[in-house]
Amino acid sequence: MGLIINGEVISDNVLEERYNSERDRAAYAEYCKSKGIEETDEGRKQFCEDRIIEDTVFQQKARTVIPPPKEHAIKSRLSQLKSRLYLPTDEVTPFEEELRQIAIQDYYLVRFMKFLDSRVPHPTEEECKAYYEAHKDVYATGEVYHFTHICFALNDYTSQAEAVVDLLNLRTKIVTSQNPDDSWWYAIERYSITVEKDNGEYPLFKKGMLDPEIETVLLKCTEPQQISEPIITSENTIDLFRFERKNDLGILPFTVVYPTIRKGLMKTKQDAALEKQLNELKTNAVVEHTQPEEAPPPAEKQESGEAEKN
Repeated sequence: MGLIINGEVISDNVLEERYNSERDRAAYAEYCKSKGIEETDEGRKQFCEDRIIEDTVFQQKARTVIPPPKEHAIKSRLSQLKSRLYLPTDEVTPFEEELRQIAIQDYYLVRFMKFLDSRVPHPTEEECKAYYEAHKDVYATGEVYHFTHICFALNDYTSQAEAVVDLLNLRTKIVTSQNPDDSWWYAIERYSITVEKDNGEYPLFKKGMLDPEIETVLLKCTEPQQISEPIITSENTIDLFRFERKNDLGILPFTVVYPTIRKGLMKTKQDAALEKQLNELKTNAVVEHTQPEEAPPPAEKQESGEAEKN
């Protein structure tokens, strides 16, 4: 069964690919865990269909707002895409046109997200202070460690070894970039499967609270913004962690946590604006389900063949 979304046809093959995608499978598992519901085949099909509808209407809207990309912009994004897939950037691949279309979609997506974010007002200092006063317990410290993290779906990789190599390469790119802090937060937004839930913030912890193997690796990070080795954090996830700070006893003053609060509130506002836009687009979308053509029963085929012979 295919889809027609605002006149755009989504084939059965696309639906099937999304249903079998390890990334969507991991996202559905995370969704069910957050909602406290059981995973089912029918639920996963509906989840994947909803994501396709969201992706399609968002892309459709982006193309009405963002000017078409110039050729040099397409080539730049195509080169980045090939690099992420470990393909030669200076050669034409057998699936060049497919990669080109993905690069174009990525161009519209990134530009439209920036467009939406630019329309969101920044949190005021008064808003940040109000949040601080209402959540002071969050900033109460023993000797606690503050890390941010990128959570990857381990099922996206053929092996743990491949995942470790890929994440080590990503860590190197972030550390050697012109602005490592911006690169780190960009990577969280782009790759972390838990970003919608935690904004990249890992829960504060004290020594002895975590799995000893995980804690041992994390406590090797002693310098601010130092990124850990890749860590297998569950059966389905592998993480990169970045050490932010170690807090002493007491409550952190507002001046220390103000940038974090401001960034968090801004992210909340941007997420709300995005959700509002998506809900409006989905509400107004015209979605039709297409029925696959059914082949006639074998008996009818046989009778038809005999009739032709007679």
